Amino acid sequence: MVQRIEQAFAALGARFADTGLRLGCGAARQSAGAGWATFLGVGSPLTHVVGANGQLTREHLDVLEKFFFERGADAVMEVADVWQLEPWLTGQGYELAGSEQVLETAVDPASQAPDPLVSNCSGNIDDWALAVQLGFGMEPSAAGQLLGQILASETPLGIWKQGRLAASAALAVVGEVGYCFADSTLVAERGQGFQQALIRHRLWLTALAGANLCVAETLPGSGSERNYLRCGFNKAFMRQTYVKHLVVGDAAVRKA
Repeated sequence: MVQRIEQAFAALGARFADTGLRLGCGAARQSAGAGWATFLGVGSPLTHVVGANGQLTREHLDVLEKFFFERGADAVMEVADVWQLEPWLTGQGYELAGSEQVLETAVDPASQAPDPLVSNCSGNIDDWALAVQLGFGMEPSAAGQLLGQILASETPLGIWKQGRLAASAALAVVGEVGYCFADSTLVAERGQGFQQALIRHRLWLTALAGANLCVAETLPGSGSERNYLRCGFNKAFMRQTYVKHLVVGDAAVRKA
């Protein structure tokens, strides 16, 4: 199951990079063993390695670090903890920067139904991108709006209240896997069950697309994690983030 989830994660990362290319924002991607290295701007949460497995080698890292460092970015690896790469990666100069809980649930089409509160926001992408930023407590910016447009290239969803988006989320279906992401709710609108409604709706959309597994990732112990667990998701594994920082002059060295 881990490999199946990580392959979907990698394919989604590649799709985001391709969207960035179409939008003309200097996006790029590079194969990373079983996964992809994607660049969508320095500091972007979509600039990272996704879907790599336990077969990474030093030769892989050389290629990936060159990919990131030449673009002025840190090398960021997101890998499943089951591959047990921490001792090796730390020995290669990486540091553990954080972890997220990956959750999954099998999808039974007979038990799913659309939630009437939820709307498709494909026709309101600017509003959706702004709502995601505000829900995550971000100061709205051009970079944040671009990130929202890239995320909205999949299926952007939301719940409207009094003429504005109170809660937002997105779904990508990759093969037989539904991938939930971008869950956010305005602070003033929390505690009203909006995110659970968005989760239930995405389970229905996953079943409607013919997929049989739905996946999400959350901060451990967060309200978002509790919402997914209440909706029948189970903890699958931890995805760990490792960072090797760009050193001044390193990019020039690697270009030489």
